[in-house]
Amino acid sequence: MKSTTTDGGTVTPNSNKAQGAKFRPIFLIPFLIALAAGAAIFYFFAKQYLTIFLIVSGMMIVILTLSVLAQRNGKGLRILLRGVSVILALIALLSIGITLYVPTQIFYPNFDGKAYRELGGQRDALTVSIPTEQGTLVGWFLDNAEGPSPLILYFGGNGENSSTRILRMCRDEKTRAIFEGYDFAFIDYPKYGKSEGELNEEALFRYALDVYDHFSADSGVAGIVPMGYSLGTGMANYVASKRNVDGLILMAPYADFYDLCNNSVDIFYGPMRLLLTVRLESVRFTKDIRVSPIVFASEADEMIPFASSERLVRAYPIAPEFITLKDAGHNDFWGREEVLIGIEEYLNNLFTES
Repeated sequence: MKSTTTDGGTVTPNSNKAQGAKFRPIFLIPFLIALAAGAAIFYFFAKQYLTIFLIVSGMMIVILTLSVLAQRNGKGLRILLRGVSVILALIALLSIGITLYVPTQIFYPNFDGKAYRELGGQRDALTVSIPTEQGTLVGWFLDNAEGPSPLILYFGGNGENSSTRILRMCRDEKTRAIFEGYDFAFIDYPKYGKSEGELNEEALFRYALDVYDHFSADSGVAGIVPMGYSLGTGMANYVASKRNVDGLILMAPYADFYDLCNNSVDIFYGPMRLLLTVRLESVRFTKDIRVSPIVFASEADEMIPFASSERLVRAYPIAPEFITLKDAGHNDFWGREEVLIGIEEYLNNLFTES
């Protein structure tokens, strides 16, 4: 059907609809500007959620484009494009789920109130509070030497807290004797124990340096040796790469968190690596470390792949002393005699030579 215009021309009724359905990319400009502004906001104020924002934004653009294309093609192709859109939306939801879920399996904040109270009765155990920009960090200092002494600055595993570890050292004369002549400090990670602050990768790095700087300014500290176990080996390694240290002790270390996650679910390669907001790429810090560490790793460790520990060891400019355990589980290191003797000999050689 056609209608006649006043000037004698004709107009097809559906022609305006066809023109209205024409894809006009000009509307994408404010949309892209908004996405860029959102990305900037997430980067500076909520960096841990930037990956989620980028996933959602990217999928929105793709799905929007597919929707526009579907409107301009035949029925069969429209069904196909809409099906692809649904699949992409599901992939986006799965990616967001992985991004949010993985950190919950990395950190286990806890506070041992009973140990905290019992430590109050220990003459040589002193509470430490460190004010920082991200909040107050709290932990314990074990006075295990007389006068100015080297300090063992301990960074614990993801399930440890300072009260429990220091109380065990106070009660275990054999373990404490290993560190005779050296003071020992363990300050809880943010949200662990009584420490405040955020619990993410960037905050952990700030925490590690804040703790080091606090003790290095103390005239009673005659040198610092970072010591890390499991999760804490990344922080110990980071401190050793950014500050002057006298040595470095690592138990059950990893090269990076990709290795740990792939040990559980072997999918984090290529673009999938972007889904991990906590990466703790300890192996990247080794190039700036100027001491020879001592490293303990076990072939039977069910949490930290032995191959990951080996990869870390190979990356140090100065070859570490690498002690391999055959049958130690992940939670066995503190109870193994060869580990404690190795630490004692390392410290004695370290400070006797200096």
